[in-house]
Amino acid sequence: MEKVNGFGMIAGRNRCLWLFPKTVLLVGLVACAWLLARRPFVIDTSATSDPIRAVSWTFVPEEFNLLEGAYLSPARQAPSIFTGAGVHIGLASGNQDPPGVELRLRADGEEWSPWYTIGEFEAEADGRLYGENLVTWSAAQEAQVRILSTNPLQHAIQDLTIVAIDASDGPTAAQAASSARNRVAAVEQGDSGVPKPLVISRAEWGANESWMTWNPYYAPVEKAMVHHTVSGGGADPAAEVRSIYYYHAVTRGWGDIGYNFVVDPYGNIYEGRYGGDDVIG
Repeated sequence: MEKVNGFGMIAGRNRCLWLFPKTVLLVGLVACAWLLARRPFVIDTSATSDPIRAVSWTFVPEEFNLLEGAYLSPARQAPSIFTGAGVHIGLASGNQDPPGVELRLRADGEEWSPWYTIGEFEAEADGRLYGENLVTWSAAQEAQVRILSTNPLQHAIQDLTIVAIDASDGPTAAQAASSARNRVAAVEQGDSGVPKPLVISRAEWGANESWMTWNPYYAPVEKAMVHHTVSGGGADPAAEVRSIYYYHAVTRGWGDIGYNFVVDPYGNIYEGRYGGDDVIG
């Protein structure tokens, strides 16, 4: 996936336009962590009555097996399919560097996806490190991680959590794009005289605005930034946008999606960060 700085918008977090690849879319005592890891899943009810739901599984170092130069977690299965999965970790005391982490998904009874690298880890207010990207796979219901290290794992992490997000309930990409075309009667002209591209609004792709707690700030356009992250291949781009929004706004606690725009392989452009043109992502 690609993220571009809002067609030229500067970004407080350097997150803006997320372009999906053309071929694929888009605890703290150890004892407490040990108990949490043995729960089959944890339902995240922190948002609202929105149909988007998330489940999570937390692992402590003792649960990983060292196989072929990497630590492999047990596989976990969600009670239903999910549209995106991410990873966050608690570092071991004294460790400042997150290990390399890869995630794979599969549909029930099918073959595993390839291993996808979890990108740059970033610290949030809760002190945990969150992987930048989500991984998607069509009809995914199982998840597994591996940590690319042969050093004692307890020296690297305190625990690792997979969060799986189901955002399938909402408008499809085709429905959202059709709604946007019906809304725009004529192509708008930009300041340079170049026609503005059609952008699917937040309402049209199904954003839950009750999660939007990050007040908009604005700045002049200075440059465009494009970032590519491999995330897998989900069934519907609009569902993946909603998954990203949930991961940013709720899981990571930002209060909004971080990207100004999201573009899928069909050329659909989705409004990301709330606030319109020139908003800082």
